[in-house]
Amino acid sequence: MQLTDIRAQIDGIDDQITALLIKRMDCSKQVAAIKKAQGLPIQNIAREDEIMRKATKKSGEYAPYISGIYRDILKVSRKLQEDMG
Repeated sequence: MQLTDIRAQIDGIDDQITALLIKRMDCSKQVAAIKKAQGLPIQNIAREDEIMRKATKKSGEYAPYISGIYRDILKVSRKLQEDMG
């Protein structure tokens, strides 16, 4: 396999990741609306810990890297919810 072939695969994967992140952010907006209506805080540490545990468990040898990505995803999701506030 050539470098250009692998990069083409990465480009396709990146497109899929972007589409999934958009769906995730749409869900975060829905969560924010519910939290606001119910007077709940934006950050739910127990939920974030659960998400991190699941991601780490499923990531095998890539756990340190995947967990870093998830920390960023959670941070950005909180920021989106704060901005909606």
